[in-house]
Amino acid sequence: MAREQIGMTAAEVDVFFASQRWVVLATLDADGSPWADLAACGLEQGELHFLVCRGTRSHHNIERDARVCASIDVYPSYYAIRGATAHGAARRVDDGSLRARIARPGVPVADDSGERSDLYALSLDDVFSFDFAKIRNQY
Repeated sequence: MAREQIGMTAAEVDVFFASQRWVVLATLDADGSPWADLAACGLEQGELHFLVCRGTRSHHNIERDARVCASIDVYPSYYAIRGATAHGAARRVDDGSLRARIARPGVPVADDSGERSDLYALSLDDVFSFDFAKIRNQY
């Protein structure tokens, strides 16, 4: 029997990412092993944008190897579980107003000496998603 298709459409993925404010961001350590951190995020112009504090392990990893994985899931109840994961290369973005819109309490954005975090963009060309509400035979 074929597996049920419960992935989100591209439009549903956009709405899902746009509704979230935090993403689990996975980067690659120098030895190729994964490292993950929580990052403030936002969807702008069809791309997922996220802030990474300078000097952190994630920041060093992205600057060395731009390949990242950004994952978000919500699980209010079993048949309401939804999630999406985007893979690709992070691209640094220089946009102060976008940085300010994505900033969250506790995320260092800027001080008197300038920015303390870098803003990155990730295209949504390679996304895996799921929405358990699309399961037909719910018990």
